[in-house]
Amino acid sequence: MYLPGTHPELVELLLEQYNTTSELLIKTLPGNATKLQLMPTTAYHSLIGSEQIGVITSGFLQGCWGDKTIFILQPGDLVLQSRNQAGICLLAEDPTSIDVWDQRSFYAYIAEHPEALNLWQKALLLQNSVFAHAYAASTKKGIRPTAGFSRYGDGDEILSQGAPAENVYTLLKGEAKVFVNEIEVGRVNEGEIFGAIAALTGGKRTASVIASSSCTVMAVPKEEFIELLYAQPETCVKLIETMAQQIIEMNSRLSGAVKEFH
Repeated sequence: MYLPGTHPELVELLLEQYNTTSELLIKTLPGNATKLQLMPTTAYHSLIGSEQIGVITSGFLQGCWGDKTIFILQPGDLVLQSRNQAGICLLAEDPTSIDVWDQRSFYAYIAEHPEALNLWQKALLLQNSVFAHAYAASTKKGIRPTAGFSRYGDGDEILSQGAPAENVYTLLKGEAKVFVNEIEVGRVNEGEIFGAIAALTGGKRTASVIASSSCTVMAVPKEEFIELLYAQPETCVKLIETMAQQIIEMNSRLSGAVKEFH
């Protein structure tokens, strides 16, 4: 994905992460896509239904708002039908090829393939964050998002137990450990979402997360994350399953640690 014009370093970093994630995602997707060919100036939404998801394999799509091009999608980018709801028209700039999947079968596939699911979640969060930061940077009032990209060194605290929960986090690079009452109860691996439980329940952080290597973390405001879950219910269900499993593992480790202490 490419955004015309000059943007802050944060937007460029997010774009780099998004493009890398999209490249990896494509390699995990099913091979039963329908091939779609668009000729120059053809509108993507005129040929694709609202229940389909596309990935560009060659060519480019311009995201146009009125007579202004606000972004360009290139090979490897996700094409979500919902963009048209914001008054944005996607037009083929050159002869463009797109792989298209039925939304229901696409979600069923990624739900059964953890690697694809993690990459899909990362791509959606990164794509949403790119647009949010780029828009904020372009406003004359100088509004900035409350969350973004952060880097942590080995031993740095990412989340603190008992603190208010304002954001949901994705570990883009590195590894981290989870502690409850200073007892290690789990780990966060690269590509995993964490900090969602307290954000969704409105409670305090139930655990601390400490970087165990050099880490890059993306924070998304909980309101934006909840909106994403409403838009992608299948992702919501899978996230709940993942969190439930994490809770089971944490309780098991915590119980073992307590027995060992006594």
